[in-house]
Amino acid sequence: MIHEHKGFINVYSEQGRGTTFKIYLPAGKEKEAGEREEPFKLYAGKGQTVLIVDDEQHLRELCKDILEKANYKVITAPDGIEAVRILEENKDSVSLIVLDLIMPGMSGHEVFRKVKSINPSVKVIISSGYSPEISLKWAEEKVDASIQKPFRSEDILKKVKEILD
Repeated sequence: MIHEHKGFINVYSEQGRGTTFKIYLPAGKEKEAGEREEPFKLYAGKGQTVLIVDDEQHLRELCKDILEKANYKVITAPDGIEAVRILEENKDSVSLIVLDLIMPGMSGHEVFRKVKSINPSVKVIISSGYSPEISLKWAEEKVDASIQKPFRSEDILKKVKEILD
């Protein structure tokens, strides 16, 4: 995983003293304040509703903030059971689901099949922190797209815009 992000790990170990792991990742380039606003305008939505399903609270909140800044309505769910309940109540208004692939309880595969049975026309983007090859297995499931975690604001905005336009 670290290598995929152009980083590396140094491990130093001494018997009786312990082990030290140092993780090195490339620094991101700083952008001017004006540049940060660009993706929100460039990939702005038209008020469509997006359901974010992820067991990581900080990631749900981050995606919600990003998409809301770009004019999307966002609903979040911490797990598959809640996502299915939300979709049953909002099946005509949810246009897109961003679905975490690996979650405790109900897997992304199970959630995908259930939401498609509730609303076959709902669009689905799967998100995963695992290797992109895992996403290829979803081709037979007819997902609309996949996105690799961690992703930048611009990446998720661009993907959502592509699927909803």
